[in-house]
Amino acid sequence: MEVKIVRLKHSEINTEKYDECISASPSGTVYAMTWYLNVVSPDWELLMADDYSYVMPLPQKTRYGIKYLIQPYFCQQLGVFARHSLSEEVFQEFIKAIPHRYANLQLNTSNVFSFPESRLRPDYVLSLKESFTEIAKSFGSNCRRNIKKAKSFDNTIAEIDINGFMDFIMQNNADILNNEMTGLLQKLIRVSLDSGCGRLMAVLSDGNVTAALFVVNAGNRIYYLFPVSSVEGKQKQSMSLLVNDIIEKNAESGLILDFEGSSIPGIANFYAGFGAKPEFYPTWKRIKIF
Repeated sequence: MEVKIVRLKHSEINTEKYDECISASPSGTVYAMTWYLNVVSPDWELLMADDYSYVMPLPQKTRYGIKYLIQPYFCQQLGVFARHSLSEEVFQEFIKAIPHRYANLQLNTSNVFSFPESRLRPDYVLSLKESFTEIAKSFGSNCRRNIKKAKSFDNTIAEIDINGFMDFIMQNNADILNNEMTGLLQKLIRVSLDSGCGRLMAVLSDGNVTAALFVVNAGNRIYYLFPVSSVEGKQKQSMSLLVNDIIEKNAESGLILDFEGSSIPGIANFYAGFGAKPEFYPTWKRIKIF
């Protein structure tokens, strides 16, 4: 199947048609929605074909006057999205049409095709279609122990404001954020809270925050973004309590809890402990000197 691919500058994108394609796509994700990309990559451009039946956002930066493509912070998956289904032939046409000499991107779950295993990364997801009782049957023994331990403390779950969330990050996990990331995260949270799809959740123990989480509800998914725990929270298994609460309150919703990753064994085991299963997405890189 041949498609005519058009490259559009940011100002030329029909955002309504674009978002409709992302929402209809089997692999559609919040990371590719206009409002999200406008925060994490304000100058993104687009490859488009067949009147927005196929789209590929291009998150770009400029350095020394040279444009290049790089995966934005807080943006796990992009790549080629199709309103219905995507063939490998069409996917390869989009890859050939990528304009820049340097590109380092993370694609989406419908872009796997013939990528070697070494280029695939896991995204752990949990279906919330069944009752909480049924879902909990898939919890691992260590997960059950952690939840039981967390419930033995005087913990409460509540929502917190953005200042409290950012302060908690700075106190417990500041080393993983540079200045650009801090600004982007704050803006992303503000935009999502203003639109009603974002929440900042926390576990309080004796009035002190021990774990906090940025959650976004978009499409049919609950995105588990930027979890942070204090030393006390890790000891009290506060994040296990928070995840258990999200699952219990959203059971039978038909939604999917999207944990985002990870390839780090300890984190992957934490997600798998709740019965989450990996979906794989590929990474792709192009480096041309001339």
